[in-house]
Amino acid sequence: MKKRKITFEIAKLLKDVGYQNGSHNVFIEYHKKFVYDGDPEHHESTKKGEVQFDSDFYTVNNYKDYDMSNKFSTVYESPTHGEICDWLIEKHSIFCNVWPTYQYENKPMWLYFIQDLTDGHNIYSQSGNPFSERYSALETSIIEGLKTIKNKKNEKTKRT
Repeated sequence: MKKRKITFEIAKLLKDVGYQNGSHNVFIEYHKKFVYDGDPEHHESTKKGEVQFDSDFYTVNNYKDYDMSNKFSTVYESPTHGEICDWLIEKHSIFCNVWPTYQYENKPMWLYFIQDLTDGHNIYSQSGNPFSERYSALETSIIEGLKTIKNKKNEKTKRT
C-alpha cells in the first residue's frame, strides 16, 4: 500500500482553522533565504518561498503542542487523511466521505459528500463529474469541509 501525504493546500487550510495535533509530518514554508555554512547548495540551505516536507519534525523537535513557526518559516502540520477526517468529526461535527459509482465506466469513479453531524443535513453532495482517483475525491471533500469551517469562523468574526 502506497503511503500518501496530504497536499500543501490542505496543510495550509488546516493551520487556518486551528488544527494543531503534533503531526510527525510537516510542510515548512521559508520566508527568508538561508545559506548554511556559506554553501547555497547545502541540503539545509533554503530559498525564500521554498516549501519542504519533513517526515519526522515533531519527533525530532519534541514540541507536540507548540507551533514551531517563526519569522523565518511557517510550519504546517501534515496529518494523514484519516486523522483529518477524525478531527473534522470530533472537533467540528463535519463528516467527509467518498463512494464509488459505476455509471460512467466499468471501473469505479469516485464522488464525495460532506455532512453536518449536528443536524444531519448535507453541506455538499457531488452528483456529477466524478473523480477517477479515490484520494482526489477524498481530498476535495476535506478541502470543502475545511472551507466550511473557515467560512463559519469568518461569519462569527463579522457578527462580533
